[in-house]
Amino acid sequence: MADDKAVLFVDLLGFSVLTQECRVDEGDFAVLDRPNRNDFLGVRLESVGNNRLIKNYTKFHMALDSAVEWELLSDTQVTAIAFSDSAFIAVDCVYTAISMGKAIMVALMRDRIPARIGVACGSFVVLRFRSDLSLRAGTHAAQFVGTGVVWAHAAAELSGIKGLRLLVHGSAADRINDGDIVKTAPELAHRIVPLAAAEQENRANVMFEINHLNPGPNNWDEDLWADVQAMRAEAPPSALPHYVATLESITRMRAQFGREPLAV
Repeated sequence: MADDKAVLFVDLLGFSVLTQECRVDEGDFAVLDRPNRNDFLGVRLESVGNNRLIKNYTKFHMALDSAVEWELLSDTQVTAIAFSDSAFIAVDCVYTAISMGKAIMVALMRDRIPARIGVACGSFVVLRFRSDLSLRAGTHAAQFVGTGVVWAHAAAELSGIKGLRLLVHGSAADRINDGDIVKTAPELAHRIVPLAAAEQENRANVMFEINHLNPGPNNWDEDLWADVQAMRAEAPPSALPHYVATLESITRMRAQFGREPLAV
């Protein structure tokens, strides 16, 4: 049996559209491939012009790297596999996965970059990583399997739930609601929110999402709300349902903390 893991699937939304709308130039991406990227990223992004493809792609992978690096400071064992506009991250504890998912989601929302994340618990086994470069060919392989992989992907992609959300597959929901764990860490009780009634009728066994708002007095609710509103204002009509669903989700999260709805 493969080791039981908590698995995140992170998907950058709208990437295919951006790829078709924006110029794809290796030289533009090379400008960002430098040390001290956090210090000078803003300047470098300006040097390639208003290319949202490069901005979203770069900040997406930086958010992934930052979440992984933070957990490594705590000696957490992490397996992160990123490819193009998506990634799988596997850890031992579902609460670690939630913390990483929240950090990634908030970082991207603050940069006004849309993403959806699914979390599940199940098997996860890495079979092989291989990279072979020769004079005539380049072949690369990332081979991994498991129910955690399938269910995390299903929560984010196959459920059909719209918006910028951190969705919980049924395999992880029971563990997050574990009474013994919540007794020792009561703040964890606020991390799971039931979906809207209409959203619970999905084929991917998803009934809940993670509350990524800050439970303390120094919360970022209104900032995130403004960021989503700004994204909605720039979005094409076809994408508007995603931002409406996101705002409704934030409203339910605020209600869980006893906060009043914000003006739409």
